[in-house]
Amino acid sequence: METSHSARGARAKSVLVVDDDPALREILSTILEDAGYVASIASDGIEALQSITAALPDLVLLDLSMPRLDGWGVLGALRERGVSLRVILLTSEPDRTRASREGAVACLSKPFRPGELLDTCREVLAAPLPGRDSEG
Repeated sequence: METSHSARGARAKSVLVVDDDPALREILSTILEDAGYVASIASDGIEALQSITAALPDLVLLDLSMPRLDGWGVLGALRERGVSLRVILLTSEPDRTRASREGAVACLSKPFRPGELLDTCREVLAAPLPGRDSEG
């Protein structure tokens, strides 16, 4: 897949979309790609961890409620492996306190608008990587 460019002309940021709903994965991927991101998808937590192991994305959009391995399980596995990633949780019932404690940097409550998604992605990508002082 070719890398598209962002508005600033830099390398496009990669976003892994993890959700068990195929229609939502497709919609989110399209919104992200139309905004200049490079999107990849995973249908559950197991696929997400495999994808992250193969190529570390700049950002992960992570559904909480999924079969095989849910979002909390993914966050726990990343923490155990010592992997620092920007993760935005996608959920209908956000627990922001637990999300922060588990390593997520933001939560989006379903349903959300495309503009809200893109604004949150931009804000999270502009912030330092969790666990690091100055990387961004």
